[in-house]
Amino acid sequence: MISKEQIEYLAALSRISLSEDEKEKLSMGLAGVLEYVKKLDAIDIGDVVPTAHAVPVVNDVREDSAEEEGAPAEVHERDILIDAFPEKEGDHLKIKEILS
Repeated sequence: MISKEQIEYLAALSRISLSEDEKEKLSMGLAGVLEYVKKLDAIDIGDVVPTAHAVPVVNDVREDSAEEEGAPAEVHERDILIDAFPEKEGDHLKIKEILS
């Protein structure tokens, strides 16, 4: 179990005040946490390969592919959208006025 002095030291570092009852509860709670850490420390992880992710990362990035000569695909898509818009003036799309 963690001593009362250690709890008071942690409380001072944290700049919090604790009642005697809170100190007792915190002492028991931290003792439980430290006991659990001891159990984890006892586990043999020598054969475990280090990893950066808990699950495999799926790369959903599309393949880079050649487009028609000229402008990239985004420009062609933009032109299609502009042509389909009901009201336009050149490359500008006209919409209803929303601010007076």
